[in-house]
Parts: sequence; structure tokens; C-alpha cells
Amino acid sequence: MNSIYFVPASQTENTGDLLINKVAIQLMGKYGQIILEDNNTDRWFIDELRGKQDRLLSEVTHASLDRHLLSKLARSIFSKNKVYLVLAPGHTSRQGKEGADRLRKRSTRLLLFKALGLRIVRVGFSIGPFDDVNMQAEAFHSKVYFFYGVRDKESVKMAIEGKFKKPQLFPDLAWSYEPPINVSPPDKDQYIILSFRSNSYGKVHDERYFQPYVERVKAILKSFSDLKLRVIISYQVKYDREASFVLQKALMEDFDVEVIDRKLLLEEAAGLYNKALFVISNRLHVLLFALQCNTISFPLIDPVDNKKIYHIWKDNQMAEAVMDINEKSERNVAIMQKGVADRRFVLDPFIKARQQNEQLIQKYLSAIFN
Repeated sequence: MNSIYFVPASQTENTGDLLINKVAIQLMGKYGQIILEDNNTDRWFIDELRGKQDRLLSEVTHASLDRHLLSKLARSIFSKNKVYLVLAPGHTSRQGKEGADRLRKRSTRLLLFKALGLRIVRVGFSIGPFDDVNMQAEAFHSKVYFFYGVRDKESVKMAIEGKFKKPQLFPDLAWSYEPPINVSPPDKDQYIILSFRSNSYGKVHDERYFQPYVERVKAILKSFSDLKLRVIISYQVKYDREASFVLQKALMEDFDVEVIDRKLLLEEAAGLYNKALFVISNRLHVLLFALQCNTISFPLIDPVDNKKIYHIWKDNQMAEAVMDINEKSERNVAIMQKGVADRRFVLDPFIKARQQNEQLIQKYLSAIFN
């Protein structure tokens, strides 16, 4: 049996990371024994990720991952079974010489592991922006991989221009998420969900970044005043908490608004999203998660700041449902009204894209692990 060592995300505050890490482990588990590196990630996160057949590195050895891998590779020289190191999906972006130097050192070490037979894999992630020194460092780092699979065509283009080694297009793993829900109720409840990031980057609320979103959401929702909507605001990342309450304050004069002031795990979130009338967000995995729960979702984004969302929606012929924060509110309202009046406007392109992406994910995983 193949041994698949999985290094999960270290940013455990983000429910989106929980989603794509969990899907990765579930999909890869049929190709070998999953061993979760659990020494640098919060215990609750590991518990949410772990399947019944998965093992923890701390149960297998008291040594570090690197030392254990060296020992494992030495014992596997004449074995038909392969040893894999899978790095977490998500996003990679770096600036500054210090980060580039660290990556080069790590890459040099991993090249040794690769020479000993380790197959290093990363799939379903996006890249950039990089400054020049980090573009060069990431290009060098790409040499360590058995498979380097980015999730949008813009990332593939950047990797090719940066002379990365064999970049491949591998869809975001959320396309393969199966929510723990039954068929969506025929009549959606009259509440909607809002979930917004509070800045373009980092952990601090940025009022200048967020205020245009507040103003645009107010304008959009007022166009649906006849529906007497109840508004639920739920944050995916704890750093968006302040923005959630800013948005609540701005809307509470005109709407019944509730903030869910805690982290939702996937099963609870699925139940909430499945019953919503629609979702508006500038968070990638909020949008995809809602669609997987059979609820229409609308990206409200700046295509420059939210490149991940824009390019994934564009790649998958779903861009007609994208609302540009820089456009006039009337255009955004028209998109929303079209989608709410006919859910197929949003769901049909998504269903087609999901089928195509699931097929591509299965095709590549089979090629990687067989």
C-alpha cells in the first residue's frame, strides 16, 4: 500500500481551508494509507480532517517528519509501494528576500528526498503575486514536485512565464465536496447569507477596503425589500469578525440582521447554507460551498483584488453571475434579480462545471497515485 503523508494547512482559523483539506484527504485515502502530520496544526482541526482509517504522524513515530521520511524511504527502496508527501492546497504568495531564502533552503532539502524516491505533490492551489526574488524561488521550488497542480488558468500562465517545472491545471478541491445534506427543500427560507473578507490581505480590518462593499450590499438588498428578507451574516475567518458587525450596523435600520458570532464547522454550515435563498460573498469557498449546498451564490468582488474568484468563475463559464464592485449598483442589482428569478441562471453553469472538474480531479489523482 502506498504511504501518503499529508501536511495540512497551518491557518486553522479559515473554514475554507478545513473544507479543501478535508476533501483532499477523503479523495486521496483510496490510493493509500493517509498519515496526517499533526505536530504543527491545532488538534480540533486534525480531528475534523481525520477519517476512520487515517493515522497520525505522532502515532507512527516520535521523530520529526523529515527524519521519519528518510527512514521510510530507506526501507522502501526495493518496495513496489510508493511514498508521497502531499502539501496542503490553498494559496501561495510571498514578498521579500527572507521568505525566498527560506524556501530555497527547504527546496534544496526536498530535492534530496525526491532523489531518494519521495513523490511530492501539491494540488488545487493558486499562486501570486510574487516579487522577482520570490518568483525565482518558487520556480526553483517547483522542481521538487512530482505533481504541481494550480487551480486556475491565470496561475498556470504565471507559472509558465516564470519557467516553473511542469505546472498543471488541477481544479479547486471544493468542486468535489459532498455536503452532508439531503435534497434541498423545495421552498427556500426567506433569509440570505452575507460573508465578506474585511481586507485585501492580512488580519487587520481595513475600513477603506470594506466600506464600498457595505454601500453596495445595502443598495442591492434594498432592491429586494418586497421579499422582507432576514439577513444572516456569517464569517469564514475570525479576522472578518469586525467587518461582520460593521455590516450588521449598516443594515439593521432596514433589515432584520443577525451575526453568527462563532466559527461554523462544515456540517452545521451546510445545514444553514442549504436553506438560504441566496448568498453574497467575496470569499471563494463561501461561494463554492453555497453552490455545493444547492443554494445560488453571487460573487461581489473587485476582479483585481479577488483574482482567485474572478479567474475560477471565468475559467468555468460562470462569470455572468459575478458582480463587480466597481460597476454601477444598477448592473449588480440586475444580475441578482435575474438569478433570484431563475436559479438555473446560476446553478446550470455551476453543475456543468462541477461535473467537468470532478472528472478532471479523478483523472489526475488516478495518474498521480497509481
